[in-house]
This record gives sequence, structure tokens and C-alpha cells, in this order.
Amino acid sequence: MKYLFTLLSILFFGGCGSSKFYHLYPTIPAKEGSFNISKNIIGVAEVKLADYIDKPQIVTQKSQNALEIREKENWAGDFAKNIQSVITQDLNRLLSKKYTFVALPAEEVTDDKYRIFISIDRFDSNKEGLVVIDGRWSIKNLNSGKIIKMREFHYSLGGEIKSKDEDSLNTLAQTKSMLLERLSRDIAKEVKTF
Repeated sequence: MKYLFTLLSILFFGGCGSSKFYHLYPTIPAKEGSFNISKNIIGVAEVKLADYIDKPQIVTQKSQNALEIREKENWAGDFAKNIQSVITQDLNRLLSKKYTFVALPAEEVTDDKYRIFISIDRFDSNKEGLVVIDGRWSIKNLNSGKIIKMREFHYSLGGEIKSKDEDSLNTLAQTKSMLLERLSRDIAKEVKTF
């Protein structure tokens, strides 16, 4: 009995320690001393993710209809909040002279007149290594309650993420971060118009 308990403990605890964690990050360089608090505050709402990607594990497509959920490769923290944080930082780096973007809910008091909503239906990679993001975003005027901008988006990038090794997952996280930069730049272009 003691032998069985020891064997089960080794199997259980041995398998638990081998998980790897990844995160997304802003790819737009921060300019030293460039962050200013503007009177024009824009809130970035929590990002809505499709159920199949709203997981701690990294999800890839095996085929058109089959997914692979990688149990040992995880996002470090909440994936949706990581995306929201990256987009908020990217927008602040792009438009710091005129606007301040705040990820909501925020601890600090915000007086945002506009709010950005983002919904992501797809954010994965296929077996050839192509990373794809699809979804919608909108900007709402909180004073009038009206949506003033709404766009669908589809971006893809990659082709080199084929293996399951650690380098390919680092490349996957980097590619996803670059796709969030594209999304942030398109949102920034629209914000500049009002």
C-alpha cells in the first residue's frame, strides 16, 4: 500500500510541475516620458472572447473542425485581460499626446466619454502556423448612448509555427502580440477622427 501511494504521488506531482506559461505584450515601443494624463479619457472595456479560446490553455487548430487544447502550455493569467491590457498600452503609446486609455474596470476614477468594446471570435493558429484573429470592435459615446464607430476585423500572420516545441510557442505569443498591434493601430485611426 505504501508503495502504491508513493508511485501515485510521483505520477501526480511529477506531471504537475511541467507546465509552461506565456503572455502577450505590447509591440509598439514605449517612448520614455511620453505618457501624459489627458482630459480625453477613453475606456477600454473587458474583451469578450469566444468560449473555445476563453481558456487558460493555448488553443490551436488541428484541422477545419478540430481543435487542440494544450494542457501543459498555458497563458499566464486571464487571457482576455492580457489582451485588454496589451491593446490599452498600444493605444496609449500611439495616441499619448491627445488621449489617455484606461482598461476597465479600473481602480482609479475615470471620466470616460467614450468606450471601446472588443469581441474576438477567433484567435488561434493552424497546423501550418498561420495565426488568425477575427472579431468586431465598436466605440460608444457614453453621453448619447450611441455607437459612433463599429468595424469587423480579420488579420492573419505567420506560417512558421509548425512544431510543438517551446520556440514555436514563443513565436506564437509574439505573432499574436503583433496582430493586436494591427488591431490597435486600426482603432487608433478611427479615434483620431473624433
